[in-house]
Amino acid sequence: MTSTGSTRPIVRILPVAVVAGVVVAIVVAAFAGGGASTVGGRLGGDFPAFYAAGRMVIEGAGNDLYDPAAQAAFQLPFYPESERPPAVAELQRSADPGSGGFLYFAYPPFTAIAYAALAILPYRLAFVAHGLLSILALWGAVHLVRPLLPRALRNGRDELVAVAVLLATYPILRAVLGGQNTAFTLLLLAALWRFASDDRHALAGLSLAALAYKPQFGLLAVLLVVAARRWRILAWWALGAGVAYAMGAVLVGWGWPTEWLNQTGAFNDENLVVNGDLMVSAIGWFRGLFGIEPTWPIVVGLAVAAVVGLIAAVQWWRAGIGTGAIALGATAIVVGAPSALYYDAGLAVASAGVGVDRRWAGSTAALIGFVAVSWSQIAAGALGWSPLFPVLLVVFAWAARSILRQGETPAAP
Repeated sequence: MTSTGSTRPIVRILPVAVVAGVVVAIVVAAFAGGGASTVGGRLGGDFPAFYAAGRMVIEGAGNDLYDPAAQAAFQLPFYPESERPPAVAELQRSADPGSGGFLYFAYPPFTAIAYAALAILPYRLAFVAHGLLSILALWGAVHLVRPLLPRALRNGRDELVAVAVLLATYPILRAVLGGQNTAFTLLLLAALWRFASDDRHALAGLSLAALAYKPQFGLLAVLLVVAARRWRILAWWALGAGVAYAMGAVLVGWGWPTEWLNQTGAFNDENLVVNGDLMVSAIGWFRGLFGIEPTWPIVVGLAVAAVVGLIAAVQWWRAGIGTGAIALGATAIVVGAPSALYYDAGLAVASAGVGVDRRWAGSTAALIGFVAVSWSQIAAGALGWSPLFPVLLVVFAWAARSILRQGETPAAP
């Protein structure tokens, strides 16, 4: 702000330019090129897996949702010729969800039902719609938590700046442009926080149930809510989780959790081999760095996850689902998950946002540094490990230190 109280032009223009630039990038990526390719290679990044799962629902192939050969067959039209997986017959013989180089859909079946709404559209239009919905989800998350972060989010302009900052972080930008769903996870986490703070137990519980679409985060979030002793929220979560199970049963059969766990177990091992340098959870990071055969990386990862989870759980026990709890919990569920890739590190922006609102010492500079260091993931291939994992630990320690000093109620500005 200037001495006259007016906003500097760059503060007004830059956030609009960032958001508009991402929208243009989505549209250009979708409509430049031909077939299944675009100027940057395969159109949609990881989106073929989600779109193909939605098409399987629409075309009545839900019973084959976790059949690698069926998934590959539905994904084939969305690959450029140079990137297409091996013949479907080879996949049928191997029956290996990690083989063939295709994008295995490892989500619960009710997630495929949700993506069926997008799969009604032609692939390119569906990709554009997914990208725009992701940006709207980021704005929705910011708008929901605005009353909870009154210093950082004072008005609509601050909301726009916040959305631009989110899109400027490498994990979230890559998730939006690559057809991933970090923005939707962030929206559900924000909804849980806001509705729990307003004692709107039904909406908070249903938001928590919806997080089950990403079970490695949803189950950890449930444990934190248990630590907070919010029983009414948990009752509504149980209802929502039951509905989600029934939806999956209609699509795949009542025993779908067993089939899903068997297939995703094989996929996770292969995922560590292929994407070890993209892992940001404690277990995934240590196993990706030191290999999946030894036992000790699992033990070390579990120990790190347990320490982070215990600190977060104690705060949720003491203060409920408040700002300090979210500052720790948002990062803890990423570090503590059995598997989390670099774009999931975008959830840590909740911790950074709480830090700015609390006016932690050097918070603005720290936020700028957080955005800058998020781009260090570019070096992961050369390093052989994700530099975002230690960043998550630093963000968590930064939040924990402030809470220990200030408590749940922030100091006066």
